[in-house]
Amino acid sequence: MKKLLILKILMIMFFAQSYSNDFYFLKDANVKNANACESLAVFADDVFTPFTNPAGLAILKKQEIGLTYINLFGLSTLSAGSFAYPVFEKGSFAISGIILSTGEIEERDEINQFVKTFSDTYKVLNLSYGIKMLDFLDLGLNLKYIYHNFFNISSSAYGVDSGINFYLPYNIKFSSVIFNLIKPVFEYPTLSKDILPVEFNFFVGKHFKIFETLDDNLKISTGIKLEEFNNKADFTAAVEYSVYDTYFIRAGIKGEDFTIGSTMKIFGISLDYAFVKMPLDFNHRFSLSISYGENIRKLEAETKTKEAKIKQELISKIKKETIDKYKSDIEKFIKSSDYESAKVVVEKALVWAPDDSWLKEKSTEINNLVNQKKINDLLSEAEQFIKQDLYIDAMVRLKSVLDIEPENKTAKEKFKMAEEYVKTMGEKNILVEEKNREKIKTHFERGLKYYTSQNYEAAIKEWDAVIKSSPLQRQVYNYIKSAEEKIKKKEEQKKTVEILKREKISELYNKAVLEYTKGNFNESLNLWHELLKIDPDNKEAKDYIDKIVEDYKKIQKQEIGW
Repeated sequence: MKKLLILKILMIMFFAQSYSNDFYFLKDANVKNANACESLAVFADDVFTPFTNPAGLAILKKQEIGLTYINLFGLSTLSAGSFAYPVFEKGSFAISGIILSTGEIEERDEINQFVKTFSDTYKVLNLSYGIKMLDFLDLGLNLKYIYHNFFNISSSAYGVDSGINFYLPYNIKFSSVIFNLIKPVFEYPTLSKDILPVEFNFFVGKHFKIFETLDDNLKISTGIKLEEFNNKADFTAAVEYSVYDTYFIRAGIKGEDFTIGSTMKIFGISLDYAFVKMPLDFNHRFSLSISYGENIRKLEAETKTKEAKIKQELISKIKKETIDKYKSDIEKFIKSSDYESAKVVVEKALVWAPDDSWLKEKSTEINNLVNQKKINDLLSEAEQFIKQDLYIDAMVRLKSVLDIEPENKTAKEKFKMAEEYVKTMGEKNILVEEKNREKIKTHFERGLKYYTSQNYEAAIKEWDAVIKSSPLQRQVYNYIKSAEEKIKKKEEQKKTVEILKREKISELYNKAVLEYTKGNFNESLNLWHELLKIDPDNKEAKDYIDKIVEDYKKIQKQEIGW
């Protein structure tokens, strides 16, 4: 006989609420819109757009992922997540979900004795799509699946929402959203059907600058919400002000309720906050979203004309073919251990695709392989110099190894050994020079005498005897000559025509590719021809000139409808 009075009352209240209006929490997941009393739905264009107006997905710029968490009251929480993906000239797709849970609720009998716990949970999955049909018209559709479990009584339903945005003159925008265009119908085993009513939302908004010298934006909007079977209309209004598209503040009003909030957006990361006045309390809400990838809408704007679209298609095709060939060549050169050639090719490929992760990884790998080969060659040369007792030359090679790889154990050990040997030999040479002091003095003075008498041959002979009598001076003299020769050789290399030619070719190549990928065919063509003046046999330049000419022909044919 003991039935649960409190439970019955809760169920009656719940189902009465369900019949009376739409599930308000489906829109609460959009914190930005919640802190404007839902009135900013007319401007919605981010990852949370599916919860308020799917038409806003049509102008989503980048890929976005977003998370929302709200503590509603007591143990009741709302968690939501959404992912939106824009497609070039195909609008945007989104998948999102919501979980609303009351937490554990105690079941008690009529004398307030604890019986057990139960919960009330909603789970919602949305599949959304928005597309720009015309310059002034966006359309959106949202398919939703709702699962409800209350006291082990569960049911699920499907529904459809639709949205539309109109762009009017003077930066005015109008939107209309119909929730439950196809009504979700819940069928509970022991209760009658629960059908969600249709809800009509109409909003109009305008945005404009306040200060000419500041990158700011003010948005104002107002709207009306009508619900099936409810004669009362809800009027809302909101305002949002932003600076540098980074700092945002908002406020909204609906009847006696009001909301305020803010957003901070840095490096594609947005943190949203809303302070919402509820019938019995105040509520704090937070959401986090991250946008990343290429700005698809910017790319669409840049390729809006027919010629630009054709160019983009041709450039993409040539770019893909070129990068694929370069990737194949890179693998071939690495396999044959021709790392220098692989390095040259990967540098060219990165001019075409600077953000390609595979090329970046290969560039790092090749640089490591080149450095390892240099290290092995330098260690081998150092070993040969040590065998020939040319320890200072060995130290030069070993120091080059340590410049590349400071912690190379072999180079460290051999450098230390060579350094100690050179120091020991220096000390021995000093002792030898002390013993030959008189001999050195005699030969030096004779040489000076011959030199002043302009007998240069005899002077050189005497001074050569000085060097032979002093091993330390002879060694230092030899290294000075060697250093001078290397300096001279390095300076000559810097000035060689071949090196200057290669540098100029590389510079022209990079500029030509950059202009081509921008669609500036004339500029690219001129640069390739300039490159051919320096290097008439350059096959790449000839090939790209042919490709550009062919591209022009294709564009002209498509423009005149051939």
